[in-house]
Amino acid sequence: MHVSAPPVVTWPHRVGVVPLRVDCYQDRPLPDGPALVLSGLGGTGKTQLATELAERAWSQGRIDLLVWVSASSRQAVLAGYAQAAAEVLHIDVTDQDQAAGRLLAWLASTERRWLVVLDDVTDPADLRGLWPPQTANTPPRPGNTPPRPGSTPPRPGDEPRQAGGGRTVVTTRRLDDALTGAGRTVVDVGLFTAEQSVAYLTERLTARPVLADDAAGLAGALGHLPLALAQAAAFLLDQEISCGAYRALLADREVRLDDLRPATLPDDQDRALAATWSLSVELADRTPHPGVARRVLTLASVLDSNGVPEELLQTPMVTSWLTAERLVDSGFGLGSDALRQALWLNTREPMTRSQRLMARINRRITRWTIRRLAAEPVTAAATRDTTRRLHLLSLAAHDPDGHTVRVHALVQRATREGVPSGELAQVVRVAADALAEAWESARQVPVVGQAFFANIRALTEAAPEELWSGAKGPHAVLVVAADILLGVGQARAAADYLTELAAEAGRRLGPEHLYTLAIRQTLSAALGRAGDQAGAVAVIEAAYADAMRSAGVGWQDMLSIRHNLATAWYKAGRVEEAATEMESLVADSAVGLGRYKQFTLYNVHQLAHLRGELGDSGGAVVAYEKLLFDSKRLPADEAAQMDMHVRVQLAHWRGRDGKAAAAVADLEKLLAEKTPVLGPHHRRVLAIRQELAHWVGVAGDPAGAVAAYAELLADWLLVQAPDSLDTMTTRRFLAQWRGAAGDPEKAVAELEDLLADQLRVLSTDHPDTRATREELTRWRAAMS
Repeated sequence: MHVSAPPVVTWPHRVGVVPLRVDCYQDRPLPDGPALVLSGLGGTGKTQLATELAERAWSQGRIDLLVWVSASSRQAVLAGYAQAAAEVLHIDVTDQDQAAGRLLAWLASTERRWLVVLDDVTDPADLRGLWPPQTANTPPRPGNTPPRPGSTPPRPGDEPRQAGGGRTVVTTRRLDDALTGAGRTVVDVGLFTAEQSVAYLTERLTARPVLADDAAGLAGALGHLPLALAQAAAFLLDQEISCGAYRALLADREVRLDDLRPATLPDDQDRALAATWSLSVELADRTPHPGVARRVLTLASVLDSNGVPEELLQTPMVTSWLTAERLVDSGFGLGSDALRQALWLNTREPMTRSQRLMARINRRITRWTIRRLAAEPVTAAATRDTTRRLHLLSLAAHDPDGHTVRVHALVQRATREGVPSGELAQVVRVAADALAEAWESARQVPVVGQAFFANIRALTEAAPEELWSGAKGPHAVLVVAADILLGVGQARAAADYLTELAAEAGRRLGPEHLYTLAIRQTLSAALGRAGDQAGAVAVIEAAYADAMRSAGVGWQDMLSIRHNLATAWYKAGRVEEAATEMESLVADSAVGLGRYKQFTLYNVHQLAHLRGELGDSGGAVVAYEKLLFDSKRLPADEAAQMDMHVRVQLAHWRGRDGKAAAAVADLEKLLAEKTPVLGPHHRRVLAIRQELAHWVGVAGDPAGAVAAYAELLADWLLVQAPDSLDTMTTRRFLAQWRGAAGDPEKAVAELEDLLADQLRVLSTDHPDTRATREELTRWRAAMS
């Protein structure tokens, strides 16, 4: 009986189809190692890096066997191994598990040099028992295959350490710990650098260089994502439009990502940009919290791509919304709006009478559903777990140390475009509510404050209509943004933001609308804090004139505007006018609101201060002593606020009346009471310490004042930006008391540094800048 010999393998040998090299490949060096795991967001070019590595090794004659496996499932891996076993070992592939085992055993023992690429691993569990072996390299064999004709010259790091053994490369979007260990090197494949992005676009558009007019701008708009750059370049060439024109289309919210895909995808790509991350989203949306990942990603998609504060995604507002949406998913025939009303979770939107009736009916229908899921609400811990799942699938980058979550801008856009407009509007409102809610517990921390402001900015850009057209008017988060900036000492930035907000409110609502007038009053205050007293007066005077002409402004609103008008006059140096107006305002508010109402007493407080500024410090002390007694008639929370304001001012005017030691004693007592309640870094506590440090120096202890101001400066820097007015004011007082304590040289040096910062941040005629110049002149003279 004749038995045919098995076919002879021709070496070197390739198994599987290696993807084509892309045009204009941008080199990104990879580390050496027996097993590389290339991980990252879909579209970053992981497969192309593996392709380049494999083709280089092949063309340079550094491997005898190249096995490329599409590893999207365990079955796909087994099929790829079985094909390799059939071609290399000539074994029956009826039993794929057995064939895979034979192949792995052969790889562990052969002297042939091999490279196995497992491309697009979806689940690390699929590779359990199927990882290629990590073989010990054998000595070089005689007759090693020389580099093949036309091969790529070796680069540093390309040369094999020894002749035998093998290497494994895995590409995946996963970041699970299961991918690490056993000598594997995990490489985080990120975005192109700005230089690589521009180089890629320039090379791809070589045939039509005129189209590359704004390559850098387009690269930035696409977030330096390789896949996006490739598809954009193909679209540019197909449509004969420039980078600048494409960038304009990308910025148009009416244009979808699918509208910008080329007719034929480049480089043998199999899906358009918008569909690139769909599989990862599906994987993230499975157990243990079904449906939560997609909604968390949707929420993040309307916020800042550079970082969403982690605590924002864990607020009660967000967890309640996620719980409600889970119940909606199990609504058993009820419409989602009806179920939300039945749960009374959408309480920020008022209901009509018919809606309330339907809600009562639906509440009964859904009661058993609520009981069924009540034991499984979406908690803050579940939300964090979901965030980690998004991170492990490279859909988001979770930084647990920085407490932020980043989502690439194009992933955000693709996510938003996949959500129905009505549902997206609800997501925007939830995000806005969560921002306002989270800020209450995170206020006055500069880094956090700036992150919150950036997220509000991103939210207003992503969905401005939803924030302006709510049933109760413009959303409060629009003003929270200004409060954030003022809270971290960025008065100039707050004024700039409020200028934009006031203009938008005037355009949408009219200049005499109560909301517009409220924004303009806040703008006046911000301008005053930024040192633009003339601008503050001009804004509030114009608002007052518009309010006087409007029939929709009630007398209580007019009282508020008049109060802010008098305050602006005072800060602009028009103290007598301010005192006259405030005296009239006290009388009017006492008649209209009541003598012992908070607004009335606050006007009394301002009037007492103005009297002191006009030279009657003793009268100011008497007025504040009476006000301290009267404020006890207020409700407890209002009385506590007023008590602190009045006692600080009472100490101030006692000091101004020649009783500095009494001022120190009063402030020390107040500080001891308020610090345990508010915390050592609360803005009001720091303001008390600033007042106390001043009177310690005036009372005859300049060294004590220096120590107090130095400690205060360090604490201000924990809650405010270095360029904030409070921080720079503290620096000026610290230098002033250094000079008084006998160190004019250091005082001059500190004042010179401060003046340079003020000239950079503030105007040359800002009151604080002028005060620093005066102090600098004074202590320079003391040195001469």
